Amino acid sequence: MVVAVLVEPRPSGTAADEPVRINVTLDPAAAEQPLTGRLFVYCSRKPAGEPRFGPDWFSPEPFFAIDVANFKPGLTRFLDDRADGFPDRLSALPPGKYRVQALLDQALDTNKSAEAAGNVYSDVREWQLDERSPSIDLVLNRVVPPRRFQQTAWSKEVSLESKLLSDFHQRPIFHLAAVILPQSYQRQATRRYPVMYIVPGFGGTHYDAARLYPAGAPAADAGEVEFIRVLLSGDCRWGHHVFADSETNGPRGEALVHELIPHIDATFRTVAAPTARFLTGHSSGGWSSLWLQVNDPDTFGGVWATAPDPVDFHDWQQVDLYASPPLSLYFDEQGQRRPIARNATKPILWYASFANMDDVLSRGGQLRSFEAAFSPLDEDGLPKRMWDRETGEIDPDVVQAWAKYDISRLLS
Repeated sequence: MVVAVLVEPRPSGTAADEPVRINVTLDPAAAEQPLTGRLFVYCSRKPAGEPRFGPDWFSPEPFFAIDVANFKPGLTRFLDDRADGFPDRLSALPPGKYRVQALLDQALDTNKSAEAAGNVYSDVREWQLDERSPSIDLVLNRVVPPRRFQQTAWSKEVSLESKLLSDFHQRPIFHLAAVILPQSYQRQATRRYPVMYIVPGFGGTHYDAARLYPAGAPAADAGEVEFIRVLLSGDCRWGHHVFADSETNGPRGEALVHELIPHIDATFRTVAAPTARFLTGHSSGGWSSLWLQVNDPDTFGGVWATAPDPVDFHDWQQVDLYASPPLSLYFDEQGQRRPIARNATKPILWYASFANMDDVLSRGGQLRSFEAAFSPLDEDGLPKRMWDRETGEIDPDVVQAWAKYDISRLLS
């Protein structure tokens, strides 16, 4: 059932100072029970696509969010200037034509809200924002379906309930991985293979196997070794758990080593020895693979990491976290904005605005993901913030807790 919300035309004399407001109704056909989560509204000037798949780091567009609890079907919640907003509050949204979409994120085990089964979202509506039309009505009438792994003769999904992680989180948590078999695996029924564990970067999951290996594992050239490839998933509600044991994410590294790897060895024809078990990864996956190798040298026999997240906290995106007095992540010593990403030598992202985007997401952004992996918990049971959100000033006490995850320091 689709609920149609009819909005009467506003008279020409509508006051110019009427507040900007977005009304979101939960369709009873999309939810039988009250929902709790974070309600997002994405506003886009792009002519196509669904805004709910944002935000785009490098082409960011406005979005707004509020936390909702016990949101009952048939009722309406609204967003106004009290909502969290990027890049600014709702009333600062420039007039013009937008394509607008709402999404209610209630997922517990992924930061990919647009793809999380059970999340509800609206159709895309056009909004000509001006003084005659300062509000819009959206209806959460669609439900994200379960995602299916594309299993083939050479690509197998592994879904294994983790006792360690389930006990920590007090609910069922599953290891997810894609096992990519070598081309000779079916022909040589007794042969055993070394294993390459691949950790995707931020946003990557084991579902990427269909894109990365559409025809199975690449053939080995003469003199080369064939591997079983295991594409892991670092995805969690806070972003990427980087396979580090933490107060927020739980014993992620321990669970991999003591639960998933023995299961892989028992299920597939692996050479179950550290001399035949390797790691690789890029970006957050690069950091993860280095971390696992350094902490579990009796499990893994080698690592190839590319462009890892910072491995020396004296140079955290070109900021020394250990400096005294503490530095600001947002501004350098001359008061200039600090970039967090460049295209060649040209800055394309700035720390302060990127952090603002991250905080409107609330959880699941790249920066908050680091805090979930490295920070102790605060009095509310959330990851402690490593820097002041207004000034960017680093908190030395939190950095002291982060230091045990400084790979360079561990190796020195």
